[in-house]
Amino acid sequence: MTGLKKGLKSRCITRDLKWGVPVPLERFSDKVFYVWFDAPIGYVSITSCYTPEWEKWWKNPEDVELYQFMGKDNVPFHTVMFPSTLLGTSENWTLMKTISVTEYLNYETGKFSKSKGIGVFGNDAKDTNIPVEVWRYYLLTNRPEVSDTLFTWADLQAKLNSELLNNLGNFINQVLSFIVKPPGRGYGSIIPQPSDADPDPLQHEPTRKLVGSIVDYVEQYVGAIEKVKLKQGLKIAMSISSEGNGYLQESKFWKLYNDDQLSCSLVIRTSAGLVYLLTCLLEPFMPSFSLEVMFPSTLLGTSENWTLMKTIRKFSKSKGIGVFGNDAKDTNIPVEVWRYYLLTNRPEVSDTLFTWADLQAKLNSELLNNLGNFINRVLSFIVKPPGRGYGSIIPQPSDADQDPLQHEPTRKLVGSIVDYVEQYVEAMEKVKLKQGLKIAMSISSEGNGYLQESKFWKLYNDDQLSCSLVIRTSAGLVYLLTCLLEPFMPSFSLEVLKQLNLPPDTPTLLEKGDFDRVSRPWEILPAGHKIGTPVPLFKELKDEEVEFFREKFAGSQADRIVRAEAEAEKIAEKLKKTEWKKATACKTLKPATESKAKAHAETEISITRLDICVGLITSVELVDPPKSATVGERVTFPGFNGEPGSDDVLNPKKKVWETLQWKKATACKTLKPATESKAKANAETEISITRLDICVGLITSVQKHPDADSLYIEDSNHIY
Repeated sequence: MTGLKKGLKSRCITRDLKWGVPVPLERFSDKVFYVWFDAPIGYVSITSCYTPEWEKWWKNPEDVELYQFMGKDNVPFHTVMFPSTLLGTSENWTLMKTISVTEYLNYETGKFSKSKGIGVFGNDAKDTNIPVEVWRYYLLTNRPEVSDTLFTWADLQAKLNSELLNNLGNFINQVLSFIVKPPGRGYGSIIPQPSDADPDPLQHEPTRKLVGSIVDYVEQYVGAIEKVKLKQGLKIAMSISSEGNGYLQESKFWKLYNDDQLSCSLVIRTSAGLVYLLTCLLEPFMPSFSLEVMFPSTLLGTSENWTLMKTIRKFSKSKGIGVFGNDAKDTNIPVEVWRYYLLTNRPEVSDTLFTWADLQAKLNSELLNNLGNFINRVLSFIVKPPGRGYGSIIPQPSDADQDPLQHEPTRKLVGSIVDYVEQYVEAMEKVKLKQGLKIAMSISSEGNGYLQESKFWKLYNDDQLSCSLVIRTSAGLVYLLTCLLEPFMPSFSLEVLKQLNLPPDTPTLLEKGDFDRVSRPWEILPAGHKIGTPVPLFKELKDEEVEFFREKFAGSQADRIVRAEAEAEKIAEKLKKTEWKKATACKTLKPATESKAKAHAETEISITRLDICVGLITSVELVDPPKSATVGERVTFPGFNGEPGSDDVLNPKKKVWETLQWKKATACKTLKPATESKAKANAETEISITRLDICVGLITSVQKHPDADSLYIEDSNHIY
């Protein structure tokens, strides 16, 4: 406003500094651009790095609305300097429509200062263990939209206890807790059914008043959000929660349950609807709160006997919660299944939830029974020998063939496919990946429907011309699917190309821009082309596998360690039961299968069972450790420092060598690879074993190695 009243003044756009973006003019080679001149240009340049179609956003004021959010210090640069720069080019730039500016949020008695350690920052907030949604709510209700606001712990406490707990949480919990009570005390988790005898809901005075208030509040909420008045929008949503609490109190639903079942049913149905409305209105502010409420609320509306979850846990690599890259690899579920599931579950608009049951359902129903089934049916029929199929050859059209579009199933299919491909292209251009993938899978569903409707297996004997058309069309659809799904599941597309006997670098229809052939799918693959050998593309994920994965990756890292230690104890107990022949003068260790019976029993140990395998070693030596060695010290030799990841021999993560750690160093003998030293002449100190499945005593304690997913021996009774 000051600029408008006093007039705009010239601003210097360069600085005499050593760092910054240099001015690309010879006479200004010793200067750099002022940061707030060049920084906003980065908005445009970073978009151009992301997509070559950046002008659809930045040079499209008719279709694009630009909203900006920032602190008050940066207002002049975004409202005056940057727009002036754009206008000065005389090009059709998208200019800012709305700016949402905040004042300062101060801390207790002063300003926040990270350098001075004054205030609460992200890591501090996390350490309090106060839920993230509480922080989001408090900071949004305290958002300094008009003037500076103040963070105080007392205010945070008040807003949590009075607004979130006693208002919002109390209303939702009252409603849902009453619904889940067993019949006779509640509704057995079922939203009650209306009755034909029900009066008009608006004749019920508390309901009529509630509806009037809610309609007004929702209109105000929409107006506030459209004007980017976030603080006001949140306040209005919380007012609806207050109305809900008042409605419950006025209606006295707990009395109505025994005195007036019809009215009680109406109050509960209305309140449950209000719970859902609140999850929608509060989702922009507290997304995980809405996810937590919405999922059980939706299930309560069904007649199924659902087990409601207590909490929805976030992925956390540091805490070991969730399934990550190495875990996914260990499941042996193909990478394309993971890619498909994560893309169909992509949280583009709101938070989404990973569950093993959902992964199983999508694999078995969508990939296996839909996509895989369609492709395998088509290709398997083509490779059947003549008389039963086409001998691996795409069938030739005949001069007697009718116009393909005169074949009703084919005509309907083409109409659907053309529409789907247009929708797919539009979705991909808008980077709506989830929608694009869904559309591609719809084309696969159309293909399965086409095969069923045409009954190609009957046509083969009854109508060869029609059967040939159906198979050519279906084979073209298979190729179309490889093109559409390639951005999502590239190795799947490579496998299908292989089964079609097409080179992996075959240009897709999208690369060629050859959409015209989509309307003639029977021409996509040339007649007479010989396909390869079809094999199933996906494998069913069984219930027992899902249960195994769910148990394996359940809980936190600490939970998994507990389970691993319990398993280690079982192994230790198992080893204790292993029987050994005791030798008084043992020098040589050999598996019983590798040695012949010797004359002197005292020099032989016969190992009948080997439980620990540390690798294939052709020769090892016994050497004495240094006298200064302490308990638990790593095994080290010249060239092998024993640190994790330092070499391929003493690296526990390679699972080639296991470090043996003993509590008693006095009786310790250390195994050194023979590759690092020559065999000694004295046979008494040499062990020659073609396979080393080491067992040199009774293991009494086994622990998990701190640097690897493996076990090491902590204590043993030696039998030297």
